[in-house]
Amino acid sequence: MQTLLAVIFWCTIAFSCANEKELECEVKRNQSFAQFDTKFTTCILRNINYISGKGLRLANSTNEITYDNLKVTFLESNIETVPNMIFTFSNLEILEINQVGLRNIFPSSFQDASNLRVFHAYENKLTSLDAYSFVEASKLEYLDLSRNKITNINVEAFKGLINLKELSLIGNRISIIDEQTFEPLKSLTWIWLDRNEIKIISLNLFVKNQNLNGMNLNDNKISAFSTVLLDKLPNMRFLFMFNNNCTSNSFINTVIANNANIKKELATCYQEYRSIVPNEEEKYQLKNVLRDAEKANAQCENAKAELLTRLESTKQQLKNLQGKNGK
Repeated sequence: MQTLLAVIFWCTIAFSCANEKELECEVKRNQSFAQFDTKFTTCILRNINYISGKGLRLANSTNEITYDNLKVTFLESNIETVPNMIFTFSNLEILEINQVGLRNIFPSSFQDASNLRVFHAYENKLTSLDAYSFVEASKLEYLDLSRNKITNINVEAFKGLINLKELSLIGNRISIIDEQTFEPLKSLTWIWLDRNEIKIISLNLFVKNQNLNGMNLNDNKISAFSTVLLDKLPNMRFLFMFNNNCTSNSFINTVIANNANIKKELATCYQEYRSIVPNEEEKYQLKNVLRDAEKANAQCENAKAELLTRLESTKQQLKNLQGKNGK
């Protein structure tokens, strides 16, 4: 019996090993990447067929690659989910899984991606982004999920991406975005949401993204846009928003800083927004008045305290002088 079990066990191991794909890199060195000044060694992997749980391992020759600034690209492959064994390359900074049929991203997908800075996964079959999808990839700076089929983004999908600078969701099927979705992205400077089905841009959608410099919203179905949002983004400079329900094809992006014309161009959008969320601007202005009043009151209290301190000091000096004169 023990012999039979041993044979079955050996056969199982042998079968698993036989079906385990060995990855062999096609290495190209000194390739540039637009966002970085450094040159990258690129490992190209072709004809990989991978579904969750399937065995993949790096060939010995591939596993020995220890070059800094490594980029891995999958080509002509069928990959259902991110093969996290690829992070055996501890120096992996750029990962490209484009046009391979990617369907799922799990929180465990990036559990060893300690140095990943760029992730491209455009033109795949993603339909949703779950909570904490990228939480382990805290150094990620550029995320491209354009031309997928995303309809739903969990409000906590981008948790942990405190270093993300640029996010592209172009060409998906997004219609509704929770106001808190982008809150974790404290370093976000540019966002691309072109060619989706977005209808409303609310006052609070990007309120926590104080570093936001540019927003691309072309070719959506936006009919309501709170221009008050622009007052809450001090670094916002560029807005691309042509071909929406409340803008025409002739809408030209405007430098927003100190430019009142942008609000005139978006007057129709804002009127529609106010019909959905009444008195939004009045509430915002009242909050500003209250904030300014509280600030002024605090300044008065500080000035009062300073004057009382000086008064006590003056009284003490006068008392000292009187004492000297008395002597």
